[in-house]
Amino acid sequence: MKKQTESYIQNQIYIWFHNAYPNYIIHAVPNGGYRNTAEAVAMKNTGTVAGISDLIIWLPNGRAIMVEVKDATGKQSDAQIKIQNKLLNINGVYLLVRSLEDFKEQIKLYL
Repeated sequence: MKKQTESYIQNQIYIWFHNAYPNYIIHAVPNGGYRNTAEAVAMKNTGTVAGISDLIIWLPNGRAIMVEVKDATGKQSDAQIKIQNKLLNINGVYLLVRSLEDFKEQIKLYL
């Protein structure tokens, strides 16, 4: 079986959730990639935060769920762990998922 990349897993999650729950909001956070210095500074100055999760899901009750996607061997960065801890300290929901099936199991606890 071909290794599933984080991007592929995130794509599967987005498509499944968007189709299964069309009245909910799920969106990606374009936090990664390579940018020139001016663009990176502008993004930081307008609120881009290192370590923020890959996906955010908004539930009808106004609660948000942050979803960090990793492949089978991926590790969270220090910035991602810091965001996870901050969110958990304010009673937020943070899911670390490694496959579509993993996501489905975890998200059903909140839907």
